[in-house]
Amino acid sequence: MNVNILWDFDGTLVDSYCVFIRMFKRVVEENIHEDEIMNHLKILFTHVVKYYGL
Repeated sequence: MNVNILWDFDGTLVDSYCVFIRMFKRVVEENIHEDEIMNHLKILFTHVVKYYGL
């Protein structure tokens, strides 16, 4: 008997966007508005990394 479980923790039980936004603001060390980072995060996490050259 096969049992498959799909678990979506992030975004369902916990919203980690605010943590990632604070992290990127600290690492980039520029005056970046949180909405700008959020727009990039909505595309893909790695998109933010590439966009800011991290």
